[in-house]
Amino acid sequence: MIAVARLDTGWHANPKVLGSGVYGMALHAWSISYCDDARSDGFVPLLSWPALLHRGVPALVAAKLWETVDGGYRLHDYAQYNRTRAEIESDHAAVTARVTRYRQRKNGVTNGVSNGVTLARVGAPGPGPGLTPGGSGGTDPDRARAREEPPPPPAFFDQLPDEMRARLTRPPLP
Repeated sequence: MIAVARLDTGWHANPKVLGSGVYGMALHAWSISYCDDARSDGFVPLLSWPALLHRGVPALVAAKLWETVDGGYRLHDYAQYNRTRAEIESDHAAVTARVTRYRQRKNGVTNGVSNGVTLARVGAPGPGPGLTPGGSGGTDPDRARAREEPPPPPAFFDQLPDEMRARLTRPPLP
């Protein structure tokens, strides 16, 4: 499942957003993404945003896009347009359960209910040249190596802030 923060399709034309200036607009878009990633239900901790965008804070508060709360700010109407932490976790649990059921059916473990379709047929085509059913890469050493070694980071990686590098190097959610 892909994590998606939602930016309303009319966001670009919202008078409050337009009135907040380029720094306010950038910070507002950043904060929506941050809240979805952190699952903070619209809460942005004080000074958690990129320093360059700090100029946008007064404009967002004045436009009532951000509300001042203890320890930071809360995005106005965040849950109206984006998923809450509970919704994200519920969606994740549903996907996990669906994938588990699929894998059990695929591997021959079922709950006794069948629609008559067999996933693994005798004589069915294999996974393709150079691959084995286990996905080990077969005899193609380049494919096998590609699965084992992560690509090197781009040249600009060292210039990114520490928080950004940490986020880019952590493993994806299960």
